[in-house]
Amino acid sequence: MRQTSQLRWWTSLGFLTFAACGQASQPAAQASPRPAAAEVLFAVAKGEPSFSVTPDTVAIVGLNGLARKTATFAPRKGPYMGNVAVLLPDVAVVNAQGVYYIDGFGTVRLLQVGAEPRIVASFPQTPDQHETWFAVSPDGSRFVAGVLTFPAIGPTPSGVPWPSLVGPWKFDLESATGGKTTLLAHWDHAASGR
Repeated sequence: MRQTSQLRWWTSLGFLTFAACGQASQPAAQASPRPAAAEVLFAVAKGEPSFSVTPDTVAIVGLNGLARKTATFAPRKGPYMGNVAVLLPDVAVVNAQGVYYIDGFGTVRLLQVGAEPRIVASFPQTPDQHETWFAVSPDGSRFVAGVLTFPAIGPTPSGVPWPSLVGPWKFDLESATGGKTTLLAHWDHAASGR
């Protein structure tokens, strides 16, 4: 994960350097001020890099590195799987309306410059033993999410250094439109014993 964070940092630095160099090479006589609405912005998710916890902050940032809008939220936690690291899907997606992000309880919010974050969809869950991905329609009116629920953490069997998993695996495919969440499909399967 540290290498991934460093790669992202160097990639971001390279992008910003390239963008700064491109702007500096333009003759001053041809430069024209851009209206604020056309400003180039990008989204970042930040937090302590970890396999078990996702970022807890999203921001809309300008090319000068200054945050135009920031939101902090309850992070998602990676489910426990014994001797395995579970990498969670991205916490945020971007479209023309702004940055959509999901918290540890399955609430999706929209972050926009000049407005407070607002709830746009909800896929209720607890922060533990879930892995959730979500997608947003291009116009921001429809959402879909897949929620994988891992088995609960059970007792530690003799001779094994980590606890067992007890209970079923579950997967729910859900959609949300206009504040209403609908279950599209459900699957569950009993966890196999060790």
